[in-house]
Amino acid sequence: MKHTSKQEKPWYLKKRFIYIVTFLAPPVAFLNILLNRKEWEREEMLEYLTIATASLAVWIMRKFVPFNLFMLTVLPVVFIILIIYGNRED
Repeated sequence: MKHTSKQEKPWYLKKRFIYIVTFLAPPVAFLNILLNRKEWEREEMLEYLTIATASLAVWIMRKFVPFNLFMLTVLPVVFIILIIYGNRED
C-alpha cells in the first residue's frame, strides 16, 4: 500500500526518521528500507537505498580501519547536506 500525500505515514516510514536511523545505525535502516520497499515510490526507495548503502559502507569501513579524525568530521557534514537537500521542495 503506497501512501499518498494526504494519508499520514507511520513514523518508521517518514523521511526524517530514515535519515536519522541511517546515520546512527545503518544496518537497521537498511533492513527497514528493504522490508518496507513497497510502501514508497520507486524513486524515493532508490534514494533511501543509495543513502543507506553509502552509510553502511562507511560504517563497515569504520569498524575495520583504524580510528581516523577525518571520517568523524566528513560523515556528519555529508549527512547534514543530504538532509537539507532531501527537505527541498522540487
